[in-house]
Amino acid sequence: MFLDIAKAFDRVWTDGLVYKLIELRVPGSIIRLIATYLRGRHFAVRVGNSLSSERAIEAGVVQGSKVGPYLFNIYVNDIPSPRNCQTKICLFADDTAVMSTGASDHVMTSLNDYLDQLGRWLIRWKVQVNSDKCQSVYFTRRRSTPNPP
Repeated sequence: MFLDIAKAFDRVWTDGLVYKLIELRVPGSIIRLIATYLRGRHFAVRVGNSLSSERAIEAGVVQGSKVGPYLFNIYVNDIPSPRNCQTKICLFADDTAVMSTGASDHVMTSLNDYLDQLGRWLIRWKVQVNSDKCQSVYFTRRRSTPNPP
């Protein structure tokens, strides 16, 4: 199953990231520097010669920055590991793949159990999945396949 995290870098919950940095025992001076870097940012939109009023940026890490991808990786570093050895999760930046192997009925159960666990983590850390861009792929040697989760 391939999951698409909706606007991953733009929606990182800043307070949640700061909490995770504290839990990782990052020195306070570094946490304050990062918090200052992420908070109090504003943007405006220019169309032709017109400039909109400024709006606050309330979440996110700067994707094009040197530190943005590192901060995102820290934010998702505690994504839950599957409880069984047949299910694996692979992360690369904001791309996520969940794979499960075994007998068909067991695979579906394992995958659904993990997706429930992952769903609770996503809600807790305010991470949204773009369901329209998620895909599942089922490989089998059999001629008929069960319905995907």
